[in-house]
Amino acid sequence: MLRFKSLNSAGALTTLTYVGSTGDSNSTDVSPYSVSYHASARSGDLALAMFAMDQSAPTLSTPSGWTLVGNGNSAEYPRMYVFAKVLDSTDISTGSLTVTPSISEGFAALI
Repeated sequence: MLRFKSLNSAGALTTLTYVGSTGDSNSTDVSPYSVSYHASARSGDLALAMFAMDQSAPTLSTPSGWTLVGNGNSAEYPRMYVFAKVLDSTDISTGSLTVTPSISEGFAALI
């Protein structure tokens, strides 16, 4: 998680501060994947969610309200996805991000 510390008079970001991260993984085939937000996350924090799957076949759809930053989809694995979102109060009350892959696979996630 990154926290916007200050904006200039034009509204442009001037400082970001690292807040923390959490992760989860499972080596067995599972679906969906879920990863909790860092305990100090709050509304307005920038969250970057990274998911890696242990085979090249599964795909992830962009979660509602999130932006796909990039993916490493190729014939090789692991398959990687990175999503970004400025968290709001609904995210904080939910406490985690859950995504459902196209097929059950082992995964690693960091947010």
